[in-house]
Parts: sequence; structure tokens; C-alpha cells
Amino acid sequence: MIMKNELQDEEWDELIVYIENNEVIPIVGPGVVTFGRDDELLYPWLVQRVSSLLKPPLVFEKPPHRLQEIADEQHIQKRPINRISTCLSNIINDSNLRPGPILSALASIEGFKFFISTTFDPLLPRAVESISPDGKDDGNQVALSLREACTDLPHDTLSALNRRLVYQIFGRAESVADFAALDDDAFLFLSKLAQEFSNQNLKNLNAVLRNNHFLILGVSYSDCLLHFFANVNFKRDNSNSVVADKLLNVFKKLDPCERDNITAYIEKKEEGFFNIHILPTNPLEFIKELHARWRLKYPEITFNSYDMNKEHRKKHSAPGCIFVSYASPDLEIAKSVVKQLQEGGCLVWFDKDQLTIGRDWEEDIREAVEDRCGLFISLISETTSSRLEGYNILERNWAAKRRDKFSNDAVFYLPLRIDNGEPLIPRSEPRCTKKVQAKCFVGGKLNDDFIGQLRELQQKYCEALPLSYSSD
Repeated sequence: MIMKNELQDEEWDELIVYIENNEVIPIVGPGVVTFGRDDELLYPWLVQRVSSLLKPPLVFEKPPHRLQEIADEQHIQKRPINRISTCLSNIINDSNLRPGPILSALASIEGFKFFISTTFDPLLPRAVESISPDGKDDGNQVALSLREACTDLPHDTLSALNRRLVYQIFGRAESVADFAALDDDAFLFLSKLAQEFSNQNLKNLNAVLRNNHFLILGVSYSDCLLHFFANVNFKRDNSNSVVADKLLNVFKKLDPCERDNITAYIEKKEEGFFNIHILPTNPLEFIKELHARWRLKYPEITFNSYDMNKEHRKKHSAPGCIFVSYASPDLEIAKSVVKQLQEGGCLVWFDKDQLTIGRDWEEDIREAVEDRCGLFISLISETTSSRLEGYNILERNWAAKRRDKFSNDAVFYLPLRIDNGEPLIPRSEPRCTKKVQAKCFVGGKLNDDFIGQLRELQQKYCEALPLSYSSD
């Protein structure tokens, strides 16, 4: 049955019950990805930003509405298309780009344990992360890749998931272009996903998609995406093909400008039957209403920030943790490095988290460097290179003395250049570190390979440093 109407109160109540039982999957598209305090939609803003930031910038008679229009114009002018992906990655990976209130409201509904994202930006994962008790919901993001094997869900039911997950079926924007910003890219990602399902490499994900209700919010309904979800959910046998075809026909009759602004609720009934609600409601307004109804039944949980921060400090000061040394002008880059490492599964001792009121902070730092940490990262910049004195120099001298206690093949002191300055290891670094292999990540933007290496090293050193932890 296909309906095009508002949900009645009893239907809202039933939807809430489905959500609290972990039986609903939100499929989140660009029509609800908002950012900033003003809840501005990200993707219309991105289109305008990219067209102006390309070198040379593109000029249109009428402002473009889709990234595909920019790609088409680049092609016409015989300019590289890959510049678009590079530009997008630089824009949206800014740590200051934060989810808008409406996107955060959607993420805050605790009954949603699993989200399908049809966008490549980090805002939905950031929104889910921000409402977790400690603000660090480790491992909450999975992204499809054309270059690597696909990651399956750990379980075949939503209720069994022990953490909330966002699965980005069109990849995520990173330094290496492995995400779908354009129509052809989207087709490649869906083809790979379909192939993985056919090869039974994603059994748990396939089971979760087949056995739960869908709440479709602000998805751009290209034909390939429609056909994919219709086939996954409805074309399990001949009797369901009629339902799938009707669903496709409904969306194809919509005006193109309406397709990015749709709310749909696909309710799975008994085997072989579905209620499909095509709602004449802006998805942003729908989220507001859903959030309000959810909070009436489940008031927002308040967390004790002191206890959360104490637990976070305890976790990241474990023996074998990573110490990050920086100069105060590089604080924001240092925060970004710490965040990337912690999100990548590393334990990182960071002074802004660890130093508390009433403690001897210099002694705490010395103890962390000389006894507690298993790896020491020295963030190097023009600021640190030109300094003749400072606490970051004291930290590095402590670390250099400790390094003398390690065997020659042990890894401990890691110089990390965060700008384009030369040499990688300047004279201001301790003398014994000059022969250590240095890395350069401009702006502190680490890659997965480097983070993985540190994670493996840390696992090794956590076993090698049998220190006991005393809480503060």
C-alpha cells in the first residue's frame, strides 16, 4: 500500500515504538545535512563555495544547484575534474565545521542505533559523536570504499550493536578521492555495494537493511539510488516487484526540485507487505516534530561532565599512552592531532585534558613523559624551530633522556613536522633525535596508515609498561 499523507497520532506513536525497539534505519541525504548555529544546508553552500574556490573560479549565468553542474562546466572548459574532489575535501574536513541543531536533534534520538548516509561529509558522524556521554563515540563511522574491502556490520540485528554507527554508502571525503560527489561516482559505489551483497560479503548489513523499517530524510532520489533500495527491500520475490515498481513510479513523477526535499517512511509489516508513506512534509520540519515527540516520552539525559572527563582522563593516561608535545601557538593543530589519534583507537595523554586544578602540573607532565607514555610525539613548526626556551623544549629534553634507556631498535621519539618548513628536524630538537625518522603532515592532518602504525606500536608498548594507574 502506498500513501501520500501526514502521519496520524497513532502512526506517530507506532513509529516511536519502532524506534525505541531499534527497528528503524534513518537514510540521511543532503536535504537534512545542516551546519552552524543557523542550520544552513551544507550542500547548496558547498556548491557555491567550490565554484568560487576553483582555480580559476567558474562563472555561471545562473548559480549552480548541484556539484554535477560544476563538473559539467569543468569538462566543457577542459579543466581537471579531480580539482572538485580536492576542493571539497579541504572545505568539509575543517574541524570548525559543526553539525547544525536539526541534524544534531536527529542524531540525539537514542533509539537510532544505525544510520545510512548518502553524503560524503563528516557532519552526521560528528553529530552522533557529540551526543555520546564522553563526546568520543569511538568507531562510529564506516564508509564504503572503491579502493578497499567493504566493512560489514558486526551483527545482523540493530539491537545487538554495542555502539551507534553511521554507514556512508558513498564514501567519505578525505585527502584521497574515494567518495561520490558526482553522478557517475554514485553509480560506481552502488554497483560495488550490490556486488558485495551478491557475493555475500556484507551478510549482516544486508540482513539489517532487509529486516527493518526505513525513514528516508532529504535523500536526492536519483534513479540508481531508488532502484538499489527498492531491490534490496522489496524485490525478494515476484510478489514484491509490484510494490517496488509503484515506489519508483511515485518518485519519478515528482518534480526534480522536490526530490531533494522528501520525507518517506517505509514500514515493514508482515512478510511481503509494506506501508509506504510519502509525506508532504519538509524533512527538516519532520525531524523537529519527531524529536519533540521523542523527548516527550524520553526526556534528554543529562550527564555528569566531571565524571565523564575523569573517566576520559583515566582511559588516556594508561601506561603506554602517547604524549603529544606542542608549542602554545600550535594548540589548535595539537588538538586536531589528538582528536584524530583518539578517534583512530589510540590512547593519548594531552595536557589540556589531563591537568586539573590543585595538581602540580609540571610534575604531572614530567611523570607522563619520563614514566607513563610509550610514545612521544614532538610537533615541529616554525614556532618551535625559532624558540630558545619554553616548556615544550623541557618536555622534549625529558623525552630525549628517556630515549637513551631504550634499545636501538625501539621506537619512542617521533618528530612530526606540521608545516612546510625545513629541515624536518630543526636544530631546536634534542641532539639525539636528529637521526630519528621524521614525518610531515601539514596542518596536522594525519592519514590512516600513520594512525594505524601508532596504534600497533602502542598495543606493543602497553604490554611492555606494566605501570599501575592511580586515579586523581
